Amino acid sequence: MRLKFAALLLLICSFAWGQDGAAAENTAPAENSGAGIPLIINKPFVVFNEGISAAWLTKIVKKSDRSNFVDRYFMPGLYVNMKTVNMEPFNSLVRLALYYPLLHSFNRMPQYPQNYFHFAIDFFAGIDFELKMWHFLSFNFSPGLHLLFHNDDRWNYLNMGIGGLAGMELPISRRWTIFIDGIASFDNGNFGTNRDMEPFDIVYQYQLALGVRYSKRLPNQYPYIKPVEP
Repeated sequence: MRLKFAALLLLICSFAWGQDGAAAENTAPAENSGAGIPLIINKPFVVFNEGISAAWLTKIVKKSDRSNFVDRYFMPGLYVNMKTVNMEPFNSLVRLALYYPLLHSFNRMPQYPQNYFHFAIDFFAGIDFELKMWHFLSFNFSPGLHLLFHNDDRWNYLNMGIGGLAGMELPISRRWTIFIDGIASFDNGNFGTNRDMEPFDIVYQYQLALGVRYSKRLPNQYPYIKPVEP
């Protein structure tokens, strides 16, 4: 009787040990052979998209005895966007745009520059959150920091503040993606050379952009144009 009980106990222990070994084999991280270092299957990398953009900049000086001083600028330009992949939940996004101040008005009156070789550099950096509601369309939102350097006739303006980027991605084909997005920011416009002689009370900006991305490392799983099967 004791011999039978010992044999049954040994059989149960052997079965349990085999199940634990199989579970450990299935859940253990992949290791680099000979090094004992876990392998990262989905390695982080960056992708780029670029395109055309436009910015609407408004600067306001409040007045108590008359109407406010309001400067408005329209600036077309180009942008490039860099975003990290496989770094969830904190993928980051950096956007750099170069603008030309094409139109300027003061209290709705057109202003003409003395020098036409002016420019503006726009910078945005934030944390990227992506929402895939459907296979054929995804949305992203990025709160972050905004910076604008604007060279003008009178001053070199430097605006710094907070902003947010929101947009959507359209997977045209396996490697081509179209982006439609926009940025809204609220800034302090008194970090430039105007801070003593011409400080602003309110500065805000809107941007709209249309871009494209070609990527082999991040193909679209559900493109509008299906690849041709050989």
